Amino acid sequence: MGGAIKKDKIFYLGSYEGQTEAVGEPRNATMPEFTPNASQLPQFLAIGPKFSLPAAIQAMQTAGAPISPLSLALSGCSTTTLLCSGAGLFSNTTASSNGLYPLSFPLTGGTNDGVFKVDYHRSDRNSFNAEFFGGKGSIIAPVSSITQPYWSANLYSISYVARAVWIYVPNSSLVNDLRFGWDHSPANENGLLDCNSSTGAPNYASLGRVSGATVCGLPTVTISGFGNLYDKQTDEQGKENGGTAA
Repeated sequence: MGGAIKKDKIFYLGSYEGQTEAVGEPRNATMPEFTPNASQLPQFLAIGPKFSLPAAIQAMQTAGAPISPLSLALSGCSTTTLLCSGAGLFSNTTASSNGLYPLSFPLTGGTNDGVFKVDYHRSDRNSFNAEFFGGKGSIIAPVSSITQPYWSANLYSISYVARAVWIYVPNSSLVNDLRFGWDHSPANENGLLDCNSSTGAPNYASLGRVSGATVCGLPTVTISGFGNLYDKQTDEQGKENGGTAA
């Protein structure tokens, strides 16, 4: 949309564009299998510990390996019955030998963009124009290999761009040109999906731990000390060979 504000002097131009999208992204994800039904338990035990939670728990119990209470709470399983309630982080109740589970989390979002421009022709030698663009966009996308919709990435970006130009031509051999520009385009990821119970996100505090979480999800896990372990083992090997490790 555009036109004259003042004939042969001031003109304007405005434009708006909006876009909304909702696209399904079907795929297969590898996810631990479980069952809340005791009659189906033999099927899941027969799959083996690689893909079956009941079989994995049984294998650890047989080996006398301790099971983390936090891991048990996150899985929603019982060490007594080997059944899983489905209240944990997994939803694969299909007994298969490959752990594949069909998922289809939608990609949703949209953009709203607009531009506005004004031209002012004071005379044949003196003119001024300014324009402004503004746009906002957000999208909820199932990036990477997420297995729950509340782990989708909630992305958004904002862009504002402005420009002004003044041109003055005093004579045929001299031109004055002054330009000004401004750009503000932040982009970020909002983790609120994992904080909102309406999205189905679990209460991590009730599962055992949220300390160290950067937003609302699982805590940041840091594993260190491998360098010291390597140095100690190397030193012991050096002593066994009649020397010391460098």
